[in-house]
Amino acid sequence: MEEQKKKTFKNKNIFEYLANILCAKDVELYKRHVSEDGFDADFKKVVVLRYLSMSPDERVRNVVINNQLALDRMECKLAYRYLIKVVPRQRSNFIRYIK
Repeated sequence: MEEQKKKTFKNKNIFEYLANILCAKDVELYKRHVSEDGFDADFKKVVVLRYLSMSPDERVRNVVINNQLALDRMECKLAYRYLIKVVPRQRSNFIRYIK
């Protein structure tokens, strides 16, 4: 019998990335996220940008609108870092999702 290796990677959900982009703005947390295996598979730029575009804060929506094409062409790690730096800090990372 082969022993199954435990994965050290825990699947992150999109809300952990959004919390860091909107509230925490923690560079150490960013480094931990991007160093984990499977980051590129878990970090979906399309979903992150869609949620940010529904923010009640006009400044956040303007960042998404004005940088949409550039963010689409960036690698996931670079886009994540850029959003942490550019998106204004919010009191809450809750954004009501409109269908």
